[in-house]
Amino acid sequence: MIRLGKKTKKSAAQVLDKAVDYFGPAGVGLELIHRDEASVEFQDSLGHVAVRARLDEGSGMTDVEIVSREWDWDAEQFLEKI
Repeated sequence: MIRLGKKTKKSAAQVLDKAVDYFGPAGVGLELIHRDEASVEFQDSLGHVAVRARLDEGSGMTDVEIVSREWDWDAEQFLEKI
C-alpha cells in the first residue's frame, strides 16, 4: 500500500474529475465505488485507489492525497499528470 500527496492549482472538482477519467472504466478500468465532493474511490479484484482533494485556504492550492493498494505505479503517474 502507498500513500502519496501533492499540491496543485487545479480545483478539487477538477482533480476528482481527472481521477475518474484516469482510474475509471474509460481509463485503467477500475470500478468507481464512491464519489462525493471531496473524494473518489475505485476498486477491482486486485486492489483499490482512493483520491481525496481539498482546498488549502492558506495557500489557495488544492491538497491531493492518494491511497493505493496494487495500483501504486498508476497512482504515481496520475499525480505527475495533475
